[in-house]
Amino acid sequence: MLKLFEIYRKDSATRDRSRTSAMRGRALIGATVILLSLLFNDISLDFLAAVLAVQSILAGFGFNVLVFLTTNKAIPVLPAAKIERKLKIARVNDLGREIFYNISYFNTIAILCIATALILATTKSFCGGVIFEWWKNRYHLSGVGKLIYDVTVFVAPKIAAGALYLFIILAVTTFMRLIYRSTYYFEQKIALSEHD
Repeated sequence: MLKLFEIYRKDSATRDRSRTSAMRGRALIGATVILLSLLFNDISLDFLAAVLAVQSILAGFGFNVLVFLTTNKAIPVLPAAKIERKLKIARVNDLGREIFYNISYFNTIAILCIATALILATTKSFCGGVIFEWWKNRYHLSGVGKLIYDVTVFVAPKIAAGALYLFIILAVTTFMRLIYRSTYYFEQKIALSEHD
């Protein structure tokens, strides 16, 4: 569990974290998740299948880039190089390390999204409320028990849908950021290797 917090901390360190923009971003994501989970809490199996397919493909892409970054060597700094070149090489090498943590964070979010979608698909297709109905009929709920049952049946799908939407939004925004950063990284690395 500590490794997950370390990945999150190192990924967060690569972001622009001015207080206002971070608060606005969190508020926007929170409001979007709440709105989506209230409006679209009855998630279809087709939607879950699409989420599973897309997240699996993107996670595979992330693991490929992660393997490339771990096996790729940093650009060496020659002692006779100009100071501007040394600084540029150091910045590109640092960017490679930062992208490693960005990809690790993305893969973690993608795996959480896949797990959530699998849980939702399993409970939807296998249980489909059968367990709730069995429990209600078996114990002949009334009073507080019926209230707890009704709240659970009403709230549980919204919470599950909210978690899925949150992971989808985080995965998409992180993946877009990852594409921009890795494209810039490879452009800079190619430009530096051409000048050698």
